[in-house]
Amino acid sequence: VQSMKEKIASGKGKGFGDWLPLCDVSGSMSGNERHMNGACAMDIAVALSLLMAESSCVEGNVWVGKIITFSEQSAIVPI
Repeated sequence: VQSMKEKIASGKGKGFGDWLPLCDVSGSMSGNERHMNGACAMDIAVALSLLMAESSCVEGNVWVGKIITFSEQSAIVPI
């Protein structure tokens, strides 16, 4: 099974498409449960959203460099 890191490296420069990552930063994501690396669910959600936003840097993508947040006050955030 190919790891996420290997999949990203193999697609470097190709992008994964024209998308706008949605990142859940609502209160339920900041719970006290920590994973092996010390990260909470929100840390992981933010990291994956940043990764997706970076990989969507393909020519013609109007959403490049942006993430939409899911919370009480959702917003489109430039990165």
